[in-house]
Amino acid sequence: KIIATVVLRAATVVRTISQRLEKQLIHEYGVDQKKITRVPIYVEPMKSKKENKIEIKNNFVFLTVGRLVPVKNINLQIRSFAKIIPQYPNIELWIVGDGSEKKNLESEIKTLELEDRIKLLGWKNKEELDKIYQQADCFLLTSDSEGWGMAVIEAAGYGLPIIMTDVGCAGEVIENGKSGLVVPIQDLLAIIEAMKKIIVSVNLRCLLSEGARAATQQLPTKEKILELYKQSWKMALENKNIKVT
Repeated sequence: KIIATVVLRAATVVRTISQRLEKQLIHEYGVDQKKITRVPIYVEPMKSKKENKIEIKNNFVFLTVGRLVPVKNINLQIRSFAKIIPQYPNIELWIVGDGSEKKNLESEIKTLELEDRIKLLGWKNKEELDKIYQQADCFLLTSDSEGWGMAVIEAAGYGLPIIMTDVGCAGEVIENGKSGLVVPIQDLLAIIEAMKKIIVSVNLRCLLSEGARAATQQLPTKEKILELYKQSWKMALENKNIKVT
């Protein structure tokens, strides 16, 4: 952090991906706001439509997509799922991804005797993931930290209701009660209550689904993002007194 503070303050231009990180750069690292260019990560708009999703066995499917690493805190989803399944026995949790936590997650699932309700699907290619997004009913992200959250943007593009911790694009793209449900980090009870609300309320799911898709449509296009990159590079050169042509 000491090195980062020195480097960031000395930088001619700093590019960041979210409002959250921009505020952190200013307040925690003392970066001049004039030096900061905010450019979100580009996520290709989804061509598939959530309204064409395939229903599977009348089960309600929660989905998470990402690396299976400690910071993603997928164990929190499993523990939350275990608490509500006695009340809602038709639910499933699908986990797409791979990583160092896979064996620990497998062990937790086995200990809770939930092998038939929680599926570790591994990595999937784009076509396979497209089908999975369409089959899901709600997207979960329970990370302790995120820079942005690309999987959240992908899921929102499919019109999935989002439940996510207050990290990354929460508050900027996914607004609590409008385009998703945003809960405190590591808050088991808050995750459980959010999952219950999504399961029982069709109206809430429709509201958040529409809000999530609308939010992604407001994100910069690929052309706009490339232009923002270009502007940041020009700023860096101009501030170093190098002529830009």
